[in-house]
Amino acid sequence: MKKIYLYFLLLIAVVLGACRNDESYKQNQPESSGSGEINFALAGRVGTVVGEPLTEYIHSLNLFLFRENKEGEYILFRQKLLDKQQLNILSQANMMDEAGFTEFKEIVFDSVPIANYRIVGLANAKDSIGETLNFMSISGAVIGNTMEDVLATVSDGEESPYLFFGMTGTIRVGAESGDLPVLRLYRKVSMFALTLLEIPDVIGRIDMEFGNTYGSFNMKGSYIPESDIIVLASDDYTQQIQDSIQLDYVMLPTVEGDSTFIRATFYLLNGSKQVVNLPKYVFRPNTITKVTATIDPDQAGGNWKMNLNSLITVNVEWNVDQQPPIKI
Repeated sequence: MKKIYLYFLLLIAVVLGACRNDESYKQNQPESSGSGEINFALAGRVGTVVGEPLTEYIHSLNLFLFRENKEGEYILFRQKLLDKQQLNILSQANMMDEAGFTEFKEIVFDSVPIANYRIVGLANAKDSIGETLNFMSISGAVIGNTMEDVLATVSDGEESPYLFFGMTGTIRVGAESGDLPVLRLYRKVSMFALTLLEIPDVIGRIDMEFGNTYGSFNMKGSYIPESDIIVLASDDYTQQIQDSIQLDYVMLPTVEGDSTFIRATFYLLNGSKQVVNLPKYVFRPNTITKVTATIDPDQAGGNWKMNLNSLITVNVEWNVDQQPPIKI
């Protein structure tokens, strides 16, 4: 009987020892016990107007909280959406020393386990009340997905909204608090501004087509190479007293290693149309490419062409509702 009892005790000891040595159950657990909160400030690059409220530039803000796992990957842990009303409540006067930035009151993620985190901000992917735009989507925003899994995508054929993006450095919950982390938002899109001079009064509509632009990017801020799209836009035109107009188009930048082709189609009042190919350009994020051109309809064979008078490419911020004049 003693032998059976000793054998039973030995078996229990072996099983318990094996359980202690197998730490697979800890794989998805916090690095240490306890929890805390993340306080951070929100700021945006507003260009030449120091202290201008960021709410002049953004309608809505998606916030993604990513938590580092044991493999060093950042996994979506929590998310929230701020609409225009909430952003207005948060906004306050500029309190930062860095010229060209504006600041919000602190935003908080509370009751988060002790670990390393990063916060990603994506602005204007929703409308001002937080509703989905029919030409813009956020996919993969599921708890447990990586930064590469969460994508912001513009529909093929559509212009992009005025997207901003930013990511904090690593934030350690549970460590001694130092400087307040800041999430800075920068524009992810480019603009093509075309000023047409001496417009013939026979034009009733102008269509523009742009090729080889990106269609999406992930929450690391990397554009997706396989996501290139064509952007289409149409503007009705009524001849005014002035004989020039400016047409502005917003899109994700040109696919790396490529150039964007531009095709203008002029629909005439008599039912015919003229197609004019512009030079190819490389559009970069947070940059306006401004072209001034004159339409020349007096061509042999009846084909129009466009004479380029000037080209400016400048890195400059612009307001959501109003484009700034470009001065060099």
